[in-house]
Amino acid sequence: MTDLPRVLSIQSHVVCGYVGNKCATYVHQQLGVELDTINSVQFSNHTGYPVFKGTVTPNDVVASLYAGLKANHLNTYTHFLSGYMGSENTLKAVMDIYHDLKLTNPDLKYACDPAMADDGKLYASLSMEMVESYKKLVLPHTDYLFPNQTECELLIGRSIQSEEEALKAIDELHTLYNIPNVIISSCTFPNDDPSKIVVLGSEKLPGSTTALRCRYELDKIPESFTGTGDLFASLVLANTVSPDVSGTSLSSGVHRTLVSLQHILKKTVERKAQRNAKQQRELSLFDRLNELDLLSSRDFIRNPVGKLEGKEWEQTIDA
Repeated sequence: MTDLPRVLSIQSHVVCGYVGNKCATYVHQQLGVELDTINSVQFSNHTGYPVFKGTVTPNDVVASLYAGLKANHLNTYTHFLSGYMGSENTLKAVMDIYHDLKLTNPDLKYACDPAMADDGKLYASLSMEMVESYKKLVLPHTDYLFPNQTECELLIGRSIQSEEEALKAIDELHTLYNIPNVIISSCTFPNDDPSKIVVLGSEKLPGSTTALRCRYELDKIPESFTGTGDLFASLVLANTVSPDVSGTSLSSGVHRTLVSLQHILKKTVERKAQRNAKQQRELSLFDRLNELDLLSSRDFIRNPVGKLEGKEWEQTIDA
């Protein structure tokens, strides 16, 4: 169909708000990347609200949607993106699709956001069986892995208490599963400044035992948000593969991502403050729960302006 990047994304969908595929679609389109979606769940809104309605997409429906693409020879993707999966069976069904895509295009690249945990615990609907399924079914095939700190700890089976331990965890993922690109999207360590978040990325150089590392430190915004992991994964992938972006190394993609992400979060908080100042009545749940303000940030997604303090260095992988 085209030599340009074309992504199939399988993750959650909401009618209102920006998480999962709703977020991924907007980001990729803004950066000129074609993205098709299959929704693992379809909910009215994200599960942080007091009420949400909708359904988990049955596995046979997921398979049927893909079968329709395949029957019409539309399954010619360059990249595959996965996010939240409601169960181990859904994850298995999604990996069946991945393997079929890989037969169609052996150069297919897989970007995985293992959306299963945060703040030190698994999501309520999931169990440790999901962690084991990721380790067995997903990680050996992953080209880009975007865990947060909790997810990384679950995947390696121990806590991460320092930056040195985080880099060792990344090396373990490089070595055990041969994952070329790993980014821990948010780290906080007991002996470090609690007002900061550290982002660590590592690109294993081809045919080498060396990795190109990057490290960025961000000011923590004292608010709660939903969908930042989805947004991070979408921004990194889109910034790395977009034909509209020059300099598509992992480090440059992470830098562009973080500049955009910080802008979006600040705009989201500003929107709440502005509406709070204008309204006499209580803010809506939409504003109180900080639904991501992507629309007013569209120019900043396309052209993130600013420079973050960070560093790049080469380091031998600790096998």
